[in-house]
Amino acid sequence: MSLVREYDRDPAREAENLRRHGIHCHDAIVALLDPFAIEWFDEDHSIDERKSVTVGRDLRGRLLAV
Repeated sequence: MSLVREYDRDPAREAENLRRHGIHCHDAIVALLDPFAIEWFDEDHSIDERKSVTVGRDLRGRLLAV
């Protein structure tokens, strides 16, 4: 089972993120699930909904901020 299926997906947004940041959605999800990831509440961007920032590694070992 793919990890990506457990998250809401928006193909248009995924394509835009890939174009702008060079990161596939699947890589970002892997970084979110990294057992050594660090997560904190993002007060500045939590106006309409609670948001957080997670820093973790993808399967290639890249450190990603998601």
